[in-house]
Amino acid sequence: MKCNYEVNDDYNASKNIGFKHYLKGLKSPQGRSYCQLALKSGTMTPNGRMFPTAHD
Repeated sequence: MKCNYEVNDDYNASKNIGFKHYLKGLKSPQGRSYCQLALKSGTMTPNGRMFPTAHD
């Protein structure tokens, strides 16, 4: 079954690496997050907030 989802290989690899670290919940020693995941569709922070990308 093909889902017809195609993206640039570098973007896909970056997204997969980002999700790997995002799911680990990277935190600073003080317990605050210092990581966010930037996607073409927006930015997701470790607390689960999604900020959509503005489209022209």
